[in-house]
Amino acid sequence: MDSIVLMEDAHDAVLIEGFVGQCVEPTQLPKFTPESIHLLDSYALHRDTVVEIACKERSSGCYAGNDKNRQSVELKFGDFVDYYQASFTKASHWLQTVDGLDFYLAQCPIAVFKPAATCTEAILPEIMNDFLLPTCLQDKPVTQVNLWMTVRPGRTTLHYDAYHNILVVLYGKKTVTLYPPSETEKLYPFPVHTKSVNHSQVNIVQPDLEKHPRFPEAAAQRFEVAAGDALVIPEGWWHQVDSDEFTIAVNYWWNGVREQLVANKRMVPYYTRVMLEELVKQQCEARLLALQSTSEVCPALHFEDESNAVAAFLATNDQADRERVLMSLDSKDFVKTQQILATDHVEEWRRLLANASVDVVAILTKCWENDDLGPDFLGVVFGALGDDEDTIKEQLVAKQAQFRQDCATQLYQSLFD
Repeated sequence: MDSIVLMEDAHDAVLIEGFVGQCVEPTQLPKFTPESIHLLDSYALHRDTVVEIACKERSSGCYAGNDKNRQSVELKFGDFVDYYQASFTKASHWLQTVDGLDFYLAQCPIAVFKPAATCTEAILPEIMNDFLLPTCLQDKPVTQVNLWMTVRPGRTTLHYDAYHNILVVLYGKKTVTLYPPSETEKLYPFPVHTKSVNHSQVNIVQPDLEKHPRFPEAAAQRFEVAAGDALVIPEGWWHQVDSDEFTIAVNYWWNGVREQLVANKRMVPYYTRVMLEELVKQQCEARLLALQSTSEVCPALHFEDESNAVAAFLATNDQADRERVLMSLDSKDFVKTQQILATDHVEEWRRLLANASVDVVAILTKCWENDDLGPDFLGVVFGALGDDEDTIKEQLVAKQAQFRQDCATQLYQSLFD
């Protein structure tokens, strides 16, 4: 598969086999192993460079990335590599005497092409001389290149990046679990006003379903990225990474649509409203689909035809039961049942609409907006309302607006709370 094509529009995660040849100088690639990394000339130039090393208690599951729980220490790069190699050969090293802690060189910048608030300059710039800028990225706005080295098996928390990302494994293996941005509501992100806005509150390995009940509904993709291979992770995609012991990797970040959206500050409010408008629309559609799906899986409410449905409707005086009958019908029987009620059972039809729930009004409204309805259909269903037509129509309009407001509130809570 042509990696140049893959980079043109990074909208889906893609595994690229053998990509490492585009990223590392051929003579240097064999040195990116536990046995040989000290042979890199660039390593010798950075032995005394102080780097930030992520750490965690060995008993804890993940290297935390959120602002509250993130832990790190500062070490000389040479000391970390010595520890890395000693652990591989089962030799002793003073870092091993630090009881109960694991260490991980995570997101260490070896090149910074566009300084940002979180990173202004490369920490290990000489190591970038061992790498290449892949052909498919040479016309992209690459912002940063990072080095990653694990000693023990490690796991990150679930998060997304504000850049497109290509993760390249040089040695070892990484297993990446991804969720598209459309699953955000089910992943319980930290509120947007926090510094951890791009992190999920869910422990995806041992989720707390009392706190995060919708997480099992999130649709995941999983990729194993072996040595020599790469994974394209599009901007905004949630990902959690498991690394085998002694894994070495590099990743390239480049700007996506976020940079364009925020470039003109005067336009940001407009873009925000457009996006929220579209998200509310999607939320309403998802809510309607969920209502219809819930009704369809109820075997107790299955009717052979509209006559049986009308009989069941009239057999009860309870508004909720009558609504359940209507919501259980397929689209064809739903239309026919409305026509029968509005024609032959005017009072019951009028009472149904006058007391209709917000959800049923939304379903009815969607039905009434269908262009395939007969030319007299709306005249029949509204004509049956008689002198109450204007009053009931006003109520229906208000309830439809309430449905959209409820969907918007649910959306805002998922985005901002």
